[in-house]
Amino acid sequence: MQARAYHHGNLRPALVEAALERLERDGVEGLTLRALAAQVGVSHAAPYAHFRDKNALLAAVAAAGFRALGRALRAAGEASGAPAAERLARMGAAYVAFARARPALYALMFNRAAQAARSEELDEAADAAWAELNEAVAASVPAAQTRVAAVAAWSLVHGLASLLIGGRLRVAESEAALVESVTRLFAERLSAAGSADPAARTRA
Repeated sequence: MQARAYHHGNLRPALVEAALERLERDGVEGLTLRALAAQVGVSHAAPYAHFRDKNALLAAVAAAGFRALGRALRAAGEASGAPAAERLARMGAAYVAFARARPALYALMFNRAAQAARSEELDEAADAAWAELNEAVAASVPAAQTRVAAVAAWSLVHGLASLLIGGRLRVAESEAALVESVTRLFAERLSAAGSADPAARTRA
């Protein structure tokens, strides 16, 4: 009965969901199409109707990760009436929190194998997450500075998350307090720098 239930188009999402559940426990090495087929109760051959190989599966799971990250960034930035710098700081903290909560998924989102099987789905999901951050940055700086400032913002939170996950950053205070301080300092300085260059608002 379980195998028959997946004949109507929902096997692919079921496999991705199973992969997300297994990932944090078993790592990328534990994500095999054969193991996932057994987990959802279908034949070993069934997943190949949706994924040509493991890399294609990894790309789909990475896309799911970027969609989840995008939702987390959007939720953090939707505080009504908050100044642009405050919204950006909250989104930066949400980015790091997402990475810390799901380190294996976060690593997979930037995994070379997943990128090697790059698909339209993965590109769209990653671009949408980037757009959330880019929009918050755009509210803090002149238009001519948005691209560089957004890259700087993503580099900051990605680097901070990676340092914390890798245990290379010694934290004297609470980790959450450090992340808040770093993201807030960056957002406030970025906003102040943008405000100090009004002429840039007219440059494209």
